[in-house]
Amino acid sequence: MADPKAVGQGQTLHDGLINLEEFRAFASHLQSAFPDLELTIEDTVAEGDRVVVRWQLHMTHSDPFLRYAATQKRVNVSGITILRIANGKIVAGWDKWDQLGLLEQIGGGARAEPEARSSGLTRRSVAMRPVAG
Repeated sequence: MADPKAVGQGQTLHDGLINLEEFRAFASHLQSAFPDLELTIEDTVAEGDRVVVRWQLHMTHSDPFLRYAATQKRVNVSGITILRIANGKIVAGWDKWDQLGLLEQIGGGARAEPEARSSGLTRRSVAMRPVAG
């Protein structure tokens, strides 16, 4: 589904573009910490070489995530992903999702915010930058 040279932006602990392997490592860490992860696609819109997906994650914090021990708390997170497609493969992706909200739901709360900021987790918009190709 993804071109080996695909790049993405908007993931936890990354401030800028990431490659496919970095995305896979992040996704693996997320799935390990939340093994019952359920993804619900709420909307998709496609135009030209772009696909926009509005989604929800429902999951239980069963294993450590970042610096947070498992809490067994059920969490819900929403987000939007924009994908650029070329030759039938994903070549770029931009994610906007409530990463700080996830930390708050697993018990980070106000205590975690300074730590989250030092690790790059803040409520902020991710700017779309054109990717060559």
